[in-house]
Amino acid sequence: MMEINNAGRKEHPRERGFFGQFVCFRGGWKGLLLLWAVLLPFKIMRAREENSFWVDEIYSVMMAHKPVSEIVYYDAQHDNLYFLVLKIWIGIGNHLSLFPRLFWARLLNLLMWMIFSIFVWFGCRNLLGNFQGTLLSWAVLSGSMAAHITKEIRSYATPSFALFVCFMIIVLIWKRVQERGDEPKSSFRSRIKKGVWIVYILLALVASCFNFLGALLLCSMTLAWFFLGIQRKKKIFSVFYPGMIAHILALILFLPWLLLVRERLAGIQSQNRLWMTPCTLANFLRVFFFWFPYGPLPVFQSMSVDALLYVAGIISVLLPWGCALWGGIYTKPGEKDDSFLLKTGLLASVICIYYILLLFLLDSLFGIKIFHGPRYPSLAVPIWTWGLVAAALWAGKRMKLHWILIVLILAPWFLCSFGGQFWMQDIETRGGLYQWKTDNIRFFPDNGSDLYVFPSELIDYFPENLKDYKVKTTDELGSVPPQVRDVFLLDLNNWKEIRPVRDEMIMKLISSGRLSYGLVIKEYSPKFSPFRNYILLDYRHEDARKILADGIRASFPQIPPYALAMALPEDQKIYEGWSVLEMGKDNRIYRWGNGEISKIRFHPSLEPGKYVVHIIGYRNPYPAKHVLMKFNFHDEKDEFSLFQDKGYLHIRIPVRITRTHTLPRLIVRQDSWRPSEYIEGSPDGRNLTFLFLRGWIE
Repeated sequence: MMEINNAGRKEHPRERGFFGQFVCFRGGWKGLLLLWAVLLPFKIMRAREENSFWVDEIYSVMMAHKPVSEIVYYDAQHDNLYFLVLKIWIGIGNHLSLFPRLFWARLLNLLMWMIFSIFVWFGCRNLLGNFQGTLLSWAVLSGSMAAHITKEIRSYATPSFALFVCFMIIVLIWKRVQERGDEPKSSFRSRIKKGVWIVYILLALVASCFNFLGALLLCSMTLAWFFLGIQRKKKIFSVFYPGMIAHILALILFLPWLLLVRERLAGIQSQNRLWMTPCTLANFLRVFFFWFPYGPLPVFQSMSVDALLYVAGIISVLLPWGCALWGGIYTKPGEKDDSFLLKTGLLASVICIYYILLLFLLDSLFGIKIFHGPRYPSLAVPIWTWGLVAAALWAGKRMKLHWILIVLILAPWFLCSFGGQFWMQDIETRGGLYQWKTDNIRFFPDNGSDLYVFPSELIDYFPENLKDYKVKTTDELGSVPPQVRDVFLLDLNNWKEIRPVRDEMIMKLISSGRLSYGLVIKEYSPKFSPFRNYILLDYRHEDARKILADGIRASFPQIPPYALAMALPEDQKIYEGWSVLEMGKDNRIYRWGNGEISKIRFHPSLEPGKYVVHIIGYRNPYPAKHVLMKFNFHDEKDEFSLFQDKGYLHIRIPVRITRTHTLPRLIVRQDSWRPSEYIEGSPDGRNLTFLFLRGWIE
C-alpha cells in the first residue's frame, strides 16, 4: 500500500520493483530525463512545423518587431511583458542565427516548459512521495493543453506554469502546517515568511504581467487561501496572515494595470469578436469535459466521432472523482486515514471552477470578451490536473487499490491528452499557409516567378512555403521588370491594428488603382484568415516607378510652423479610445475615435498659460446630424462644449493650462455609433465617434 509521507518518507513498495526501476528513480534526475526523452521529441517536432504557424502567433511576432514604447503602452487585452521578452529573444536569435526563425521564437516557451518540469518533478515528489509525485508529474507535463501552449508563440505557457508552482507552494505550506502545527515558532516558519512568500509574489506578478488573465486566476487562489486561513482558527496568525498579505501584495503590485482598466475596457468591449466561442452553458461545460482533456481540438463533422470524444472526455473527469466519492461513502477509513490528498484535489478543482466561472460571468454580464473556451481557460489546466490525480490517488489509498488500478483510473485522461496532441499535429501539418496555397493556387505565380510579400518581418518564418518563388519585398515594386504584365502579391498579416504604416500605404496604392489597370483580391471571408492575395493586372510600370521613386512613405499633415505642440494620428493609442491606423487615397493617415471617450496626445510638453487648440477631422451624420462634443485637458477643471455638425470639421478650443503637462492629453467626449447599426450590410462593429486627421496648439 501507499503511504503519504507526513511524518517520514516511506517509499512505495513498487519503487523497488519493475515500475520503480523505470519511473520512480530514487535519485529523481533519471526519471526526469526519461520524461524529457519521451515528451521532448514530439514537442520539438511540433515546434518546427511551419504549417501550424497561425494568426495569433503572427500577431505576437509583429508585436515583437514594434518599438519598445509601443509595446509597453499597448492595449490591455494583450500581453505587454511577454512581447518585450519575445522581442529580446527574437533579437538574440537574429544575432546568433542558430535555428530557423519560427523554431527559435517557439523555443522560448519550450525552454519555459523544461524549467517548469524541473519544479514540478521534484516538487510533486517531495510533497506526495515518489510514486504519487511521479504520476502527477506525468499527468501535468504530458497534458494536451499544456503541450499546445508550450509550442505556440503566445503568452499562456509561462503564466500557467508560474501559477501552478504558486499552487504547489500553497500545498507545501498547508502540508507543513498540518505536520508541525503544534510546534513552537521555528526556523521553518521563519523561512516560510521570508523566503517562500517572496517567491510566490514574484511568480504571481510574472504570471499577471505576462497575461492579464493570470490576475483573475490569482484572485481565485487568493479566495481559496482565505477560506483555508479561516479554518485554522488560532494558528492563522502564524502562517495564514502572511499568506493573505502576500496574495494582496501581489495584486497591489499589479495595480498599474488595474488603474487603466476603465480606460481599456472600452476597447475590449467594443471589439467584434465573432471568432470567440459563445458564452453559453454548453461551452462552459465543454471547458472541463472537452478542451481541458483534449486541448483546443476543433469539433469534428462526424456526429459519431464527436459523441465518442465527449464520452471519453466526460469519463476522464468523472472517473477519478467518482472513485473518490465511492471510496469516501462505502469504504471505512483506516487507522491513519489522511484526507490531505483529497483536500488538495478539492482545493485545485474549486480554484479552477471559480476561475472559469469568473471568465464566464465577466463575459455574459459585463460584455468583457474574455471567455473563449479553447484558449483563455488554459491557464488553469495544470491545477485542474492536480485535482484529478489527487482524487484518484486518494481513492486508491482509501480503497487499498493496487498501483496499476490507480493508473487505470487516470488512463482515460492520459488517452485524451495524447489523442488530442496527435490529432492536433495531424491538423497542423495540413494548415497555415500550406492550406492557403493549396486552396488558392491560381492566385499564386508559377514556380520560379516573382512573388512580392509583405510584411517583410514575416518572410523568414515561411521558408518552406515560399521556397518555390523568387520572394521580393514591396520596396521593389518600383522596379518590376518591364516584361512582367501581372504582379502577384501576398499579404501575410491581416491584423489591421498592428499593420506597419508602409504596408497600409501599399494596400491603399493597390486598392486605388494607381499601380495597375485591374485588380484581383483573394481573401478568406467571412472567417478570419491571416493571408490575402493580390494580382495587379496590366501593371503600370512608369506610374509605379514615379510613385515609389523615393520609397513608400505617408504624406506629412499640414501643421503651421508657429504651432507650439502637435498631435498626429500615428501617435494616438488604442487603449486611449482610438481605432486602428488607416490611410486615405492621398496617403494621409487617420484614426477613428473608438468609444465615447478619446484622448488626443500632443507633443512636446506645455507650460501653464492660455492657448488655442485646433482639431482637424471629419464626422459622419451618426448617431445624429448634430452631436454635443466636450473637451478638457487631463487633470484640468475647465471644460469646453459645442454642438458639431456633420462633415469636415475644424474645431478651435480656447484652453487655460494651470500646470506643466509633460504629456498633454486632450479628452474628447461625445456619443458613439456602430456602422453595423446605421449602415446596411456593414460588418463593422466598432463604436466610432469622429475621424481624426491632425491637431496643433498655438
